[in-house]
Amino acid sequence: MQDLSNPGYRKEILDEILNDENRIRKLESYKRREIAKNRHAPYILQRLAQEFPESYQSMRKILSINPVPRILDERAALYRETPDRQITLADGSPLSDDQQTLIDALYKFGKIDQKIKSADWIYELQDQCELQIVPANGAISLRAFHPHQVDVVKDERNPEKAFAYVISTFQNTMPAMGGDGIDEKIANRNDGQSGGDR
Repeated sequence: MQDLSNPGYRKEILDEILNDENRIRKLESYKRREIAKNRHAPYILQRLAQEFPESYQSMRKILSINPVPRILDERAALYRETPDRQITLADGSPLSDDQQTLIDALYKFGKIDQKIKSADWIYELQDQCELQIVPANGAISLRAFHPHQVDVVKDERNPEKAFAYVISTFQNTMPAMGGDGIDEKIANRNDGQSGGDR
């Protein structure tokens, strides 16, 4: 039975979060984000060192070219323009002017358009994005998460549904060149897959 108040069950969740397969998943997600944020040089150097261990030091490296951010900006098309929202009451009748003003203020104060645009960017990069709705300071706020920031606890009765989400900080544990081989496992897992990485 899934009981979050049970320390033994919480330990099972933590053990699953800390296993190698999940660690590889998080490192891959983190790496994608770093590359998309133009912090790609260490990953390129590491891959060159793996593929050309004898000669990569003497190679001329051009690390300033990164098409990923431009491609993502083009693909993440939601909310390029402010959407025209048509919000009605539960019975289908239109909002009063005061209600519409309040709704507009909530969207503006919570920066909803900006957050959904950010979530779309993450989705285009990672093929998934988790959104958390947070009531704060008298308004609704959204938080968009990359896969390396969230772990999903599956519902035992329906594994396609989430029972709970564990939101955690993720520290860059990228090994130094010749480290623990996790980066090599990621590279090997992605070799031969077409369209897997964006």
